[in-house]
Amino acid sequence: MTAGKKVTNENGQIYGEVFYSATETSASGVRFNYALRVHEMGEYKNPTTPGTRPKFLSRPLRTNERLYQRFINDAIRRALG
Repeated sequence: MTAGKKVTNENGQIYGEVFYSATETSASGVRFNYALRVHEMGEYKNPTTPGTRPKFLSRPLRTNERLYQRFINDAIRRALG
């Protein structure tokens, strides 16, 4: 599994991105990112890992949005001195 982040400044606008990739090879030899597939699929039965569910990235992001915004604001204040 690969995870990472990317922050860019485009004309004074700051953009942040997080990404996850967990690839497998299907029986036919095709590689696919199952983390993305699980994230985007609808409800499903019998996940192999307890707690696995669709939108496993979006839900915590929305739940913790104010906390993350505070972290970002604090980091900006520290950077500005």
